[in-house]
Amino acid sequence: MFTIFIIGCGLFFISPVLFIILAVKKPQVLWSLVGVGLILLSQQLTLKSLTPVNNEVDVKVVTKLKHHDYSTTFIGKINHQKFLVTLNKDERINYDSIVRINITECQPITNRFLNKSSFDQNKYYQSQKIFYQIKAKVISINQEPTLITKIKNARFNFINRGLKSQSLINALLFGEKDFSQEEVGVLSGSGIIHLFTISGMHVSLIYLAIKFICNIFRTKTMVKQIIICLSGFLYFFLAGGSIPVFRAVSTMLIKNFYDIKTINVLNFICATLLILNPFLIGNPSFLLSFGISYLILLLPKTTPIVFCQCLFLLPLLVTINISYRFNLLTPLVNLIVIPIISFIFLPLCFFVFITNIGDNLLYNLNNILMECLTFVNKLTLNLGSFDFIKLSILAIIIYRFIVNKKYLTTSFLIIATSLINPHFASTQFSFIDVNQGDATLIQTKFKKETILIDTGNVDAKQELVNYLYAHQVNQIDYLFITHFDEDHMANLDTIVNLFDTKNIITSDTVPSEYQYLPIVQITNQHTLNFADFVCYLIPPLHLYEEKNNNSLVIVIQFNNNKTMMLTGDIEQPREEELVNFLPPFKVNFLKAAHHGSKTSSTATFLDHFKPDFVLISAGKNNRYHHPNKEVVERFTKYQITYWLTAKQGELSFYV
Repeated sequence: MFTIFIIGCGLFFISPVLFIILAVKKPQVLWSLVGVGLILLSQQLTLKSLTPVNNEVDVKVVTKLKHHDYSTTFIGKINHQKFLVTLNKDERINYDSIVRINITECQPITNRFLNKSSFDQNKYYQSQKIFYQIKAKVISINQEPTLITKIKNARFNFINRGLKSQSLINALLFGEKDFSQEEVGVLSGSGIIHLFTISGMHVSLIYLAIKFICNIFRTKTMVKQIIICLSGFLYFFLAGGSIPVFRAVSTMLIKNFYDIKTINVLNFICATLLILNPFLIGNPSFLLSFGISYLILLLPKTTPIVFCQCLFLLPLLVTINISYRFNLLTPLVNLIVIPIISFIFLPLCFFVFITNIGDNLLYNLNNILMECLTFVNKLTLNLGSFDFIKLSILAIIIYRFIVNKKYLTTSFLIIATSLINPHFASTQFSFIDVNQGDATLIQTKFKKETILIDTGNVDAKQELVNYLYAHQVNQIDYLFITHFDEDHMANLDTIVNLFDTKNIITSDTVPSEYQYLPIVQITNQHTLNFADFVCYLIPPLHLYEEKNNNSLVIVIQFNNNKTMMLTGDIEQPREEELVNFLPPFKVNFLKAAHHGSKTSSTATFLDHFKPDFVLISAGKNNRYHHPNKEVVERFTKYQITYWLTAKQGELSFYV
């Protein structure tokens, strides 16, 4: 015990000395140790120290609001702690408002979607020091704007003064991407969307412009430094204070006063941010911003082409990991577009923003660029989900290969092993978690054919698209719409536009707004034959007044005599019709009708088909309270094993 005490005291006194020596002699080693320590620390931090608030409180709105059909979501501050707040109804609340709320629920933030390809919402909010989500009812709203709000509103009104190119100015100058969905798709597909995020390029341009103007007027050094400082703080505020902006502005301000190596400045800023918030280690913006900066600084002296190849390597690999797509022309497009954005678009945006002159020119140039990128987008490949560890190793090897022309064979081997899917030779059935809605993906062996059953609700649009990209879906051979309720077909337009859809089949009446699509409404039973299974499409014997009962029922008979049944949103009358129409047979796997509603899954239906397993597709804490308690108890009574997407997430199996 005494020995341990002596060692502890020795370490206590020696550690500061070692720290100082490392700071002076080996700063890189010191910062590396600090970084590793902070990463380990971030893994050990828990939410136990944070106490959620309760009862009636005031919350300050600190982010833009997201409006849904029946709710409003925003990030708010309560007693200097940030929370993800969801109000019980759609409220039009201004930024910086004070909202009096009555908290009905407060719990740790969990991921909204539980698919393997889902964005990790939990880590994202943790990186912003947001650990709890609140559900609340509105009591009162104080929307009197503060000085900060007035300044931001003035900036907003100044930009949105009828300029044709205001979306481009907003993106390039202030990092606010209010592009259309089509424009975002084009920018992402061509691999240049990272150029529309505020970065060191923007800050450097401002810095050089200020220095140029100050030199013209022969401004004193101290005055020049003060102007640069004030400009940096102002731009940081106007641009929203994101991590890339903070990194770039902080670097500029420190270098403005002190002659320090950029790499040491970057080390200091990085370590400071991690000390203040270790959870930033899981923030994609933090990793990408500092990763690119370190890559630039640590690159050896090479030719400009090799430099650019290495510079674009990291964002390219990050894009692949996030969007599962890769454009063959991305490196070339970046080489061409970066100078255009840096030396033409950015200065022109500043000029138009200040003077209101040249708006038409900027607008036309942007249209030309988008047309070119649309053509480039046609060469985008869908790589599917990628192993991130292999991806990181691959990045290092490619970097070494570009610089030293080595490791070519190893690079190709890593690419090959990363793309290998152990289930490639099997038929895959995936019941996707789309919250309160339905979407089922079927891919036959060797991905010869793809079937999509329903497209989920509108809130799950991006989730569904990412899921399909992650599973290398380029073409949909059969798209079955069980019926035209919003939670089953809200994303029909998006799916048809993004994926080559060959056949669209339903048993429900096609609404007028979708009659432009080649949708086939069937009224008689159809049979489709595939390699591993036969698909029976069963429409209702007659159209029901309640359109849930017009759902297309799909029975899948596998070659091993196992059977699956997908039932849409059918209710008791349609279940009785199926019982009378179809002979009794064993259904091994049943997709529960109407998300587990009490109007479905009757005892008569279960007795007739005797399912072994049931999947219930329902959203977490949905307003319909699906699945119904009585239905769940009925499954338990019949000794039927059931899964719930709200708890277990996606369900995939292979035959």
